[in-house]
This record gives sequence, structure tokens and C-alpha cells, in this order.
Amino acid sequence: MRTTRIGFIGGGRITKIFLQAFQNKALDLDSVLVFETNTETVNRLNSNSIIG
Repeated sequence: MRTTRIGFIGGGRITKIFLQAFQNKALDLDSVLVFETNTETVNRLNSNSIIG
């Protein structure tokens, strides 16, 4: 069985664009990791239902 995972360093503009595109295409990812140190950025990504 194949596992589909992706990770990003930083949760900035480019990461948000990629995550939104994956969501728009209904891409079924098993795991999405975003390594971000800014709590505000993490909260913004979570509140937009892009990750979480």
C-alpha cells in the first residue's frame, strides 16, 4: 500500500497556495506536515481548514 505524504518548511504564501490547490483538486493525502514557528501563521492555516 502506498502512503502519500508531503511536508513544508514554513507556512507562508507558497505553502498556502500549494495546500489550497491540493484541497481544490480533492487530492487525498495521508499526511501533511507544515513546520512553522509563528503561532499566528499556524492558527491562520488551521482556521482556513487547509490543514488540521
